[in-house]
Amino acid sequence: MNNANRSPQLEENLSLETLTRLAEEEDAFQSYFDGLDQVVKIKKTNAEAKEKMEKLTVQNMELQKEIDQVQDELRELSENYSTLTSTYNHQANKQQQLMQKYSPLSVISALSEHSYLLEQRSDDLVKALVEKRIDISQFIVEYTKTREDFHSNELKTKGYNAAGVPAALPTAGGYQLGQQSQQQQTYPPYSYRQ
Repeated sequence: MNNANRSPQLEENLSLETLTRLAEEEDAFQSYFDGLDQVVKIKKTNAEAKEKMEKLTVQNMELQKEIDQVQDELRELSENYSTLTSTYNHQANKQQQLMQKYSPLSVISALSEHSYLLEQRSDDLVKALVEKRIDISQFIVEYTKTREDFHSNELKTKGYNAAGVPAALPTAGGYQLGQQSQQQQTYPPYSYRQ
């Protein structure tokens, strides 16, 4: 058994007078008790243990500060990562939309749609002339401009097709139309072409 865990033992050679004084005087007994070897060793052990605990407490506090600092840095990095990811996704989606909008097929679709509308416009002008809703001079100016625009669009479309891009597929209405129309008007099917 560890001596520090034993109850302090009184010296066997104490006189009756000393024992009586220790029993009657509390201060004398406390002084005598504190001077016993076992008590001294216990107090020393307790003091050393307390000192170690204080050092460990300080170390733990310092480690906790470091842990808190690392956690703050990780939190900031996580927020930055989230922001960068969101920005990247937004830019990637925007780029994808632009690439789709200005892809050869989209451009050809828009040109084909514009040509189709110009064909309808040509028919509308012919019909207006026949029904005498416009005079011949106005018809010539507008019809010529419409056909110039039509042939210009056709040349652009052929240029894209020559580069290896498939032509727009025909539909019942004339051409397969895309979403990038340059005109929003609609005209009846044409009956006359230049």
